[in-house]
Amino acid sequence: MSQEIIRGDISTGGFTSLQRRLYEDVFGGLAFTRLADVSRLRQLRTDAFLRPGPDGRRPERDEEGHIRRVPYSNGEALIGRDSSGHVNSIRITRSGQTRLFAREGNHWTLETGGMRIPFPGRIEFNERNGDISYQLGRDSRRWRTEQSDGTIVNERTTATGARVALADGDHVGRITRADRSSVEAFYSGGEMTRVTEIGANGRTCVWRRQENGDWTSQGQPTRRNMVLEANGNTRYDTLDGVTHIVRGNGVELLQGRGRARYEFDQEGRITSLMLANGRGIRGIGYEGDTEYINRIVINDRRAGGTRTYRRTGHSNDWLVFNHAGRFINTATGDARMAGDGSYQIRDTRHDRHGQPRGSHVWRSFGWDGQERRVRDDNSPVTTDRTTHNRRHDRPTPHRVDDRALPPRVSDRRASTSVQEAHDRLLDAMREAHLDQPRLARMNAMMQAFEQRMGHQSEMQRAAGVRPSDQVAQTNRQLVMRTYDNLAAMVSEGGSNTFYNQSTRRFLAENFMLYAAQPCLMNQGPTTPTDREGHSTCWEKAGQTLMMAHRPDAMADFLRQVSLRGDYRPPYGQPPRTIQFSRNLLAFNGNMQESSWTLSNANNTGSRSPVGRIFDYAMPALIGRSHGNIDYGNNLQMSQIMYMMTGERPSELTTASHRGTLRSGHRSEAAALLDHGAVLRHAPGHWMSRHLQSMEINGRRQWVVIDDNQWGRRADRIIGVIDDLNDFRNRGWAAMRPLNLTPEYQRFAVANDTGIGVVNPGIQPQRPERQQPYRPQPYRPQPYRPQPIRPQPWCPT
Repeated sequence: MSQEIIRGDISTGGFTSLQRRLYEDVFGGLAFTRLADVSRLRQLRTDAFLRPGPDGRRPERDEEGHIRRVPYSNGEALIGRDSSGHVNSIRITRSGQTRLFAREGNHWTLETGGMRIPFPGRIEFNERNGDISYQLGRDSRRWRTEQSDGTIVNERTTATGARVALADGDHVGRITRADRSSVEAFYSGGEMTRVTEIGANGRTCVWRRQENGDWTSQGQPTRRNMVLEANGNTRYDTLDGVTHIVRGNGVELLQGRGRARYEFDQEGRITSLMLANGRGIRGIGYEGDTEYINRIVINDRRAGGTRTYRRTGHSNDWLVFNHAGRFINTATGDARMAGDGSYQIRDTRHDRHGQPRGSHVWRSFGWDGQERRVRDDNSPVTTDRTTHNRRHDRPTPHRVDDRALPPRVSDRRASTSVQEAHDRLLDAMREAHLDQPRLARMNAMMQAFEQRMGHQSEMQRAAGVRPSDQVAQTNRQLVMRTYDNLAAMVSEGGSNTFYNQSTRRFLAENFMLYAAQPCLMNQGPTTPTDREGHSTCWEKAGQTLMMAHRPDAMADFLRQVSLRGDYRPPYGQPPRTIQFSRNLLAFNGNMQESSWTLSNANNTGSRSPVGRIFDYAMPALIGRSHGNIDYGNNLQMSQIMYMMTGERPSELTTASHRGTLRSGHRSEAAALLDHGAVLRHAPGHWMSRHLQSMEINGRRQWVVIDDNQWGRRADRIIGVIDDLNDFRNRGWAAMRPLNLTPEYQRFAVANDTGIGVVNPGIQPQRPERQQPYRPQPYRPQPYRPQPIRPQPWCPT
């Protein structure tokens, strides 16, 4: 079968029946079966296709000590490596059948039976014993390990990174930790009798249980009460009264008299800790199966009860409740549990918004209760070879090294009205030295944007999906958040920004053009000097839809990328920050984006600077390698949209594409009225269909536009809607057909210029006067601006 056919199958999203049959042939129908519960794991100990008998043969190694061949009773596994010694291929032959796993970047492919398809997960090779582990799906927490002796072990991944395999019964048979160390238990009569520990350095230690219950190993201190826990922890006591807890991440914690005390949940996460000085945190809650903290309970000495902090979504805003559950206050900051068991907080008094990745300052409380300063990677804050420590000879904390903390900025509250947000964005553009003609154009684009959002309110009321009394308020909030995000992006005057201020000022103009008219976004043609990265219809269609329906989320994305060079999606698990390639987000003179101007945007199909940033950054959200942006599918774009907005798009039924309706949309007409746009699939091409109010022949009408993303001349007005309510009830039968090239509003100025050559990280040559502010993050409930306060929760 040709590779073109396989690629065509993959582009439709998910596994095809052909691919699923192939995987069932290779893995005996077990590897990609949804496992109902843990008890099912114990039944999957062997596989008919992979059942060699142990024959005592050991893996063969090359001259550098790497395993190159793993012998089986009915075949072998040949291990291939790159120039750095990392495994990049595994060829397994059994009973005359061969399958080849090959690594391309961070992804694996499977070749068997003359076909080559992507492998939906990671593959890990154990350099010590030749075991091969397969992740059962890209985001799956289930793993299947083929041991070198031929047995099959099914494992579960915990939130701390450990892989846990069950033995007979409910006992833990093996824990493979995140640092590549492992511990394996052997049972007799239901009791653990022997334990083998293998350190991250490969050192092996065997422990045997004595009649009195002690555990001994030659040359090692005696242990008691050793147990392997299903949450990935290994726990034992030593004769000095100290309890040792080796977590699933490989870090060892000590618990006992004069030390901290910890409690863990079933994922191995710390839910309560009491520090050695008597201060502590309890009731730590996490989001789903991640390590993202969303709840904290502390003792309130003054009130004689407790205080509960609950995070608002994925923001740094918290609601505070007293012991009776009554709301009493708000707080701003972040909290996390470090891998070494320390509790860390980041607040507005010691850290500032918009710091580059890795530069944030955290207050860290270790097992001894002492406060320290650390960076994002948990390294001590150091400047001029001086480590910041807390001074205990003063009544208040004293900064030994003032330069260890970033300068403070004047945080501003979020806008409370559209007019206020409008004025503040114009002020930010003016103070960023935008000249008067372009400032007037910016104001005109903002007015067009506000008018478009007013039309969207009218469409949504006709759709009947949302309560009519909330539609206008919701869209006003979208406009305010869009302006606040752009103002925050432009007004930042610090030196640690990804793009300098003049670049960010241009990006704000570019963005506002698309906010006023989303259909002007293009994927851009290939040119002799710019050949790659333009087969992006799959994502450009979704970007255009999001710009129409959720411009605030798009503005927030641009703000984070422009200021920090990274982005933290508010939805999706696990919550994480994605760092983008500086080279791919630069602009050189050979690129069409460098000379693109707003004045000429209606005349060409070229891609703009904002369009390039979106195209090259968004695919990384779903794990695609940087620069790998060509050729995708609707499911990938849907996941990107969900991670950015919490919503998925509706798709039209076209040709062989069945279409999908989302978010309570009862029909395609309701979806178009509610979101203002839907995705449309043509053979080999993704587009978006929009409903807009547009002036035609001197009369404003509701028109349906098919946006082709190849320039205005490739877009078509396909029909006119005379009555929105009739369209909701009768659907496409209520549309009067029309075939016309749309005339979008033009925003031209004399002597307009493009963004030019841009190298991210090059800062302005002089300090800027404008201080930034932080926009209020998106919440689904009615918007209430919250004041910025110093982080109040510390261990008590």
